[in-house]
Amino acid sequence: MHQSDFNPVTISIQMSHQEQMNLGHWAEICRYFLNNYALKITENRKAYIGHIKGIALLDHDSHIKLSIYKPSIPAELNTKGSVLASSISLTLNSFVYGVNEEDSLKALAAVAKKVEREFMLSITYNIEAVHHHHQ
Repeated sequence: MHQSDFNPVTISIQMSHQEQMNLGHWAEICRYFLNNYALKITENRKAYIGHIKGIALLDHDSHIKLSIYKPSIPAELNTKGSVLASSISLTLNSFVYGVNEEDSLKALAAVAKKVEREFMLSITYNIEAVHHHHQ
């Protein structure tokens, strides 16, 4: 019996900047991050994205939602609200075939470094694998 190698992972990302930025600017940074993560995570020819979704809740009525299915198609982006913020927390749920937790961490580290450099941000993150128990 063949078992698929999909490894769901939840990633918490905190991004901060010295100055406050509007929701639209943060949304484009998040989209850039997700697009680059999708490209990096699928560098291995045997890796396929099932789905990667992201959400950042900025206040009670402002959010950024993202999703991507293919690295060659930019992430879908949906924003609501109008807020200025110097930091945001982005949560990603990544469901990618052929990628383990270590691969996810390596891709995440490379993308975080690139985004930090390009947007003058400070980024911290942690990753939590979702483990399924089989009987």
